[in-house]
Amino acid sequence: MQEVRQLAPQSGAHQIVRLPESLEEFVAIATDENGDPVNGVVITWRLQSGDGEIQFVDWVTGPDGTARMCYKQRSPDVYHIECHASGMEIEPAMFIGEILPSIDEVLQMVMMLPPPREQPEPTETIFVPPLTQKEWPTIRLTPSIPQKRRRPVTTNIPMNSPSLIGGLKVVAVMTLLALGVVTSLVAFAESSSKKNTPATEAAIK
Repeated sequence: MQEVRQLAPQSGAHQIVRLPESLEEFVAIATDENGDPVNGVVITWRLQSGDGEIQFVDWVTGPDGTARMCYKQRSPDVYHIECHASGMEIEPAMFIGEILPSIDEVLQMVMMLPPPREQPEPTETIFVPPLTQKEWPTIRLTPSIPQKRRRPVTTNIPMNSPSLIGGLKVVAVMTLLALGVVTSLVAFAESSSKKNTPATEAAIK
């Protein structure tokens, strides 16, 4: 038997289907160093992850060097299947894909979602600049005491009252006396300046 150098997927390597659709069959091919198919290679299929089972398996490669396998997935999930050549140290052929939920299941999940929350209406943001030191409000530590308004002092003295007339007379007399004194002093000064004594005249000469 020829020596197997490679074991690789031929078809069905990356499948993504939605339930209830079924997966296509998985086909692995064994080849030698020249790329020619190798017949009679013992194959082992291993399910690494996934909720399903392997069915209708070819455990030996045929004249075309291929081995086939069918896989049935029971629920939506990601699957990972490897195909190994028994007794040979070569990399396995890997088949990785995904099974999606059915349309009915998707609708049920959507119906179970909570209703969306009402978004508040956007409000306009008003920017208020901070106050400077000059704009700070003045704080009074002591309460202000209201002051009483002073009323203007008025005298209700009639113009023909005896007291008012007497006072005016006194003021008039005092004014006349003062004028008489001033007049007398001025006359005395003038007379004294005109009369010169003989001694004064001799001194002047």
